[in-house]
Amino acid sequence: MKRCAQCERMFYNRNSTAKYCNQDCYNEAARSRRVKNYMGWTPQQVQCPQCTAFFTQRSVNHRYCTRTCFKAMKRHQTYIRLKATSRTECKHCLQPLTELGRVFCSTTCRNKHKYIARQIYQKNCAICGTEFKTSNKHRLHCSKSCSNKATNRKKQDETAMRHEAYLKRQRLRETMERRVKESKMMPLETAHSDAIKAFLQRGGVIKQFQPQDAEQANTAVPENFWSYDQYDAEI
Repeated sequence: MKRCAQCERMFYNRNSTAKYCNQDCYNEAARSRRVKNYMGWTPQQVQCPQCTAFFTQRSVNHRYCTRTCFKAMKRHQTYIRLKATSRTECKHCLQPLTELGRVFCSTTCRNKHKYIARQIYQKNCAICGTEFKTSNKHRLHCSKSCSNKATNRKKQDETAMRHEAYLKRQRLRETMERRVKESKMMPLETAHSDAIKAFLQRGGVIKQFQPQDAEQANTAVPENFWSYDQYDAEI
């Protein structure tokens, strides 16, 4: 709990540096500080330049009686500035403009003017070979139809690559399974114990085993496995 520095009421705030209970007290305190900064200044009764009404100033810079008059004067000043600097005719078709601050009379004139200002590139379509002009330097196709054909070709190539990779993995797995199946070693004594476990879980059967009391069982891997050329020839 803290005491407000303006209205002296108790208030609760999570910010330890807060001095005022609300925004109104903060604004009033700021206004009082501004008034105290001008030594010898006393409130005066002046006339509003917008509505010509008389009011008492609350600070040295207080010129308008209400916020509404201040906004109305700002709008009027903006209108005067636009009237002095705005174009009177369209930049593209040279037709007279009916609104202040505009450069083109319509969206069509704006797009035509921007298209003329663009750089035009001469290109050949990557699908049909037709020559075409475009303002986009990254464009590769002359029409939407050719663009769709290129997209379909790309999808077909990606599908073929995925299928080829799947077949390659399938052949490699079958080769590993055949090598494990024809091995004379114990299933867990080889360097491919994970592949052997997966093979057995899928229902595979190992017909030949190396005796458990064989000496240097792990060093017999190159002699007991068949060669790559022999398996490739059989496949």
